[in-house]
Amino acid sequence: MGLAKKFLSKTAAAAMALSMIFSSTAFAAEPLDELNEILAKQEQSEQTSLLQETLGFSDDEGAGEEKGLQFKLNLGIPKETASIMELENVFENGCDLYFGMQVDPTSEKWTLDAGASSEEGSVLDINLYGNAQKLALTIPQFFTGAVSLYAGNIKEQFEKSAFPEIFEIEDTSSIPDIDIPTFYPHVEDMENLNSQNNADEIEELLTKIIENAKIEKVEDGDAVVYELTCKTEDVMNVYREIFDKNLSWLTKSGLLQLSDNPDFDGDLDQMIDEMQSMFGEEVEVSFVTKDELLLQVKFDLDVDNSDFVVSQETESEADGKSEASSDTIITADEEFKGTVTYEFTFIDPENPNEGFDFNLDVTDLNDQEMMTAQMAYRVTREGNKENTTIDMTILEEGKPVYTGQMFSMTFDADTGDLDVTIAVQDENAGDTAEIMLDSTFSDIVSGESFVWTVDELSIDDGSEKVSFDAELSFSNVCGEITDPEDEREVLALSQEDAMTLISEIFIKAQSWSSQFAPEEETELMETEVQ
Repeated sequence: MGLAKKFLSKTAAAAMALSMIFSSTAFAAEPLDELNEILAKQEQSEQTSLLQETLGFSDDEGAGEEKGLQFKLNLGIPKETASIMELENVFENGCDLYFGMQVDPTSEKWTLDAGASSEEGSVLDINLYGNAQKLALTIPQFFTGAVSLYAGNIKEQFEKSAFPEIFEIEDTSSIPDIDIPTFYPHVEDMENLNSQNNADEIEELLTKIIENAKIEKVEDGDAVVYELTCKTEDVMNVYREIFDKNLSWLTKSGLLQLSDNPDFDGDLDQMIDEMQSMFGEEVEVSFVTKDELLLQVKFDLDVDNSDFVVSQETESEADGKSEASSDTIITADEEFKGTVTYEFTFIDPENPNEGFDFNLDVTDLNDQEMMTAQMAYRVTREGNKENTTIDMTILEEGKPVYTGQMFSMTFDADTGDLDVTIAVQDENAGDTAEIMLDSTFSDIVSGESFVWTVDELSIDDGSEKVSFDAELSFSNVCGEITDPEDEREVLALSQEDAMTLISEIFIKAQSWSSQFAPEEETELMETEVQ
């Protein structure tokens, strides 16, 4: 199934990337405006799923920003699963994990809770509290009360604290100079941060796609076909800008620092270059319409991966350091020259929610069929019950290598039952692994809250089975958030108080490790201390 994996993972991803650009771009010139009206009309005819209708959150959009939210997830790990996961030394009879979050926009407070417990009692409890001025952490197993950090310039606060003297730090130049104005993320602040990036540049690039695009309207019996041709370079430039935009946003928000990582930037460039090479100089897409509704989208890719040039790292025997060697020709695992054809067809254009067929055909230069893949996505609704399925068939040189139902989901609005089955075939062993979900929604207040109880989530690979149970409660109305007690501002502590805190953490961590951590880890910690 090597050829199937290759084209499903690479060319299908490229096709999906292309379709995202076309679906988000409004064409505005005759006959492009006709096509745009058809796409807009079809999008408006789409319906929400039965599950979404039942929960009702589509009718209360934006309520979380006004009222806040709260949710809590409890995950149960049975004894048998703990043994398979090699956790029996810590959780002999299984354990329960939890994670919760609350956000209150009125008081501008938020809190995160996480932890684990067993039959013997609580193992670990973590609470992270934030408001506009401070961030506070509580871990009762390691220290009493809460330790906090206040907004402002963190480097300046650290330099004025007792810690440089305690740890004998004379040079603080390596400490990041981070200025945190607030620990409460306002929606408008995030929007302003986003708007400061290159949204205008992306808009200009999308406009360039439209300006350079060519379109031909063709009558084909009772169907009308719009043949759209765009320059591949124009499309890929949009993706380059989108990656730069998102990375810039993450960097400015302090969540990611990759702007100075040449390896990461090189990987992104290589990925986009590979996508561009698969499309050729131009991309031709056919939109088949009937009765002013979109029936089918199809296009061909002429693929030649025999001479794809990338940058490859080579290691010097002398010093063992890796050096980038540009213009190195990397030979593909399976050299291929030919055509890949994609077809995306709605079952009922008047009701896009009923599903679609996706077909992929791979032929070589001699028009010999190398591989075909067919995926059928179907949604059927009878009364208050909806079923969603995905069936897949893959043939290589006419021989079946995969056939069967990959996904099945059933939701009953009357009972709240939600059942899911995912089947994954192992191409080498020929076995099928199954992921199964048996769950129920209850206590539903439309557009406000619900409880989702997972009776069983299991993963069975044919040789062993692991299972979990869980309960998730959600509400877009926040409960009361209490401030942490016995707070100690870390960077404002005196040297004596700071040493007291460090000593407390060390002693309690040792006690906790001896009780809950695996024996080999505890022995290692004790050896390091000695």
